[in-house]
Amino acid sequence: MNRLIRTFLFLVLLLAGISAGLSQAPPPFWQELNGVAGFFEIQEGTGGRLFALLGNGVIYTSTDRGTSWQISANIGGQFLMLSARGNNAIAARILSGVSSYYQIYRTTDNGDSWNRISAAGNQKSQPFSLADDGSAYGLFRDSFFGQAFGPYWLVTYDGVSSWPTIGNPLPNQVTAGTDFVSGTLIDHHGVILVGTTKAGLFLTRDQGQTWEASFGGRGISALALTADNHIYLAANPAISDGGVYVSADGAQSWTYLGFSDKTVTALSADVSGTIVVSTSDGSYRYTGNPDAWEYSGPISESFDVMKSAGADTVLGSSGTWGLFRSVDGGASWMQSGPRKRDVFSIIETSSGTTIAGTLGARTFRSSDDGVNWTQAPAGSICDNIYALAEHGGSLYAGTECGIYRSTDDGADWDHPGSGLPTGPVAALAVLPGGDVYAGTLFGVARSTDGGSTWKTVGLASNGIVSLCSGPLGQLFAVTDQSGVYESDDGGSSWLERGLVRNDLLSVHADEAGTLFVGAYGGVFRSTDSGLSWTPRQFTNGYVSSIASLGFQSVYAAAQQGVFVSSDDGDSWNAVPASGLGFPHVLSLGFDAHGLLFAGTYNGGVFRTAQTLLGVEAAVAVPTAFLLAQNYPNPFNPATVIEFSVPAGDRAAVTLRVFDLLGRQVASLADGPKAPGVYRIAWDASALPAGVYFYRMQAGTYSETKKMLLLR
Repeated sequence: MNRLIRTFLFLVLLLAGISAGLSQAPPPFWQELNGVAGFFEIQEGTGGRLFALLGNGVIYTSTDRGTSWQISANIGGQFLMLSARGNNAIAARILSGVSSYYQIYRTTDNGDSWNRISAAGNQKSQPFSLADDGSAYGLFRDSFFGQAFGPYWLVTYDGVSSWPTIGNPLPNQVTAGTDFVSGTLIDHHGVILVGTTKAGLFLTRDQGQTWEASFGGRGISALALTADNHIYLAANPAISDGGVYVSADGAQSWTYLGFSDKTVTALSADVSGTIVVSTSDGSYRYTGNPDAWEYSGPISESFDVMKSAGADTVLGSSGTWGLFRSVDGGASWMQSGPRKRDVFSIIETSSGTTIAGTLGARTFRSSDDGVNWTQAPAGSICDNIYALAEHGGSLYAGTECGIYRSTDDGADWDHPGSGLPTGPVAALAVLPGGDVYAGTLFGVARSTDGGSTWKTVGLASNGIVSLCSGPLGQLFAVTDQSGVYESDDGGSSWLERGLVRNDLLSVHADEAGTLFVGAYGGVFRSTDSGLSWTPRQFTNGYVSSIASLGFQSVYAAAQQGVFVSSDDGDSWNAVPASGLGFPHVLSLGFDAHGLLFAGTYNGGVFRTAQTLLGVEAAVAVPTAFLLAQNYPNPFNPATVIEFSVPAGDRAAVTLRVFDLLGRQVASLADGPKAPGVYRIAWDASALPAGVYFYRMQAGTYSETKKMLLLR
């Protein structure tokens, strides 16, 4: 994009908004966690340090060739340009609401500190580049966007606060209102080059006293400079003859490198001769043959900026897709975050690393709450990720190509799976003992050795859509045509649980054992392990994922956003959508702090701005103490006991289990409880079969019930 056009446009728009004023809006419910957005400028300082701008008043830096980014300065306002050379960098911004709205900042210590170097009245002097000696240059034009244009003049920073004009104006060919400066650079010998949209290339070797012209009548769409002073230029075929050219002698002569049929929007080159260009249908790389440029993706649209970061590292940035990074000279690319991706599964590991599984872009991992992400390289794992699960330090991914496993939080993946049926794995679950279960096109497979070997354990004539474990060690499976099944023996046998439909997508059991199955229009709920189901409709789309916080707050991902139930699935309401830029939610998951992650369709990852712990307080409060009959009863070896605490002061509740001789064998609750409904799972595997009693006491309330343990 023509940077001078962008500058003048921002000036007009922001000046118009100075007096408008902005009302304070409440903070959004959701935060976007897709890493850095697409930079519109990337520059390199000394020691390989990179500087980048988003335009939001923040200057970012990277010291690892663009793998991760940190904030160097938060100056505020709206940034328009950035240039860096050696220890020096300059950045220009607009700050609404002040008289000296156009401001220029400079660093002379490679970004450690920034200072303003402009005074009032410099708004028409647009800095563009730095020379090797630290001198800053720019262009001046006595006009505003939309008015008649005067000639371009060269300006330079006077070391105090002003930018006086120097030399003579650019030749008259550039004074026409439809012709603009499209690109600028200063080579390592002080030659200043100015590319234009229609009049070709102009350069001065004496700071604007005289100007040379070349590529007359052609549009210059991109310029790039390497450390060994090779200058690269792209001409726009939509104006006249196109192509990519290189000069090794300070722009005195040029060598044609081909690529004459496409408009280049950004260009990157390094000292090794690696050349990558960006076009409207993606990126291409030079192979050494002018007639054989190689297409290299990674998106079917143009980058806003491309930058060589040395050692065959190339960065390409898109305001829509974010930042991409190549470490093989543009042959393959990794994205800096899951922005604009379909996140079909998401999990936070026990170490606090967030893993997002996408459709088409493999996995992304972040260990800093989504500030920076690392994409799994091509070939390390299948492109389409359907499910994620973790146990005992091992992370499992169900993919279109089967099972993958990682023992380092998704940094590296291996592809075990001996005995696993061929084809995709759409679902994963792990039982408390560590056995891993995979849902395939040919039933459920189990691994008892951490995913190394697998054996099909049931439902072999069914495609498995979703799996989950229950609080009592059950395993639940949703099939594509035959409904829901339950196994109480690790998959050795299965019990039919109804819901024979073809629109089931997800299954989840909360801490109390309430079972939820997502379908078109809402969920089906069961409080008796699937023996009976109650439909709950709240959306006009599919419910693709369900997650719970405790046993009363349940969240459902749907095409219209996220819905929540605070009464264990009885009623549902939409969660606030503010900040959720892409309302079609595909996956949900909680972290250890009660923050809810949402993986979206075509939008990447979002997370609630505040913890959702305590949402249980919003449930309908009981009006009396109540101790319910345990379920199941008889049981073997675990059961669930439910009790209620009514509104009023926090009550001291005890819930104890006794044998036939009156001896206490378990204490399930002992202390104050807030009003609400509680469900506690009790595992009696260490006790003999027989009759047991459980007693609840709270103030003057006392209730005892009987239950039977079978073997």
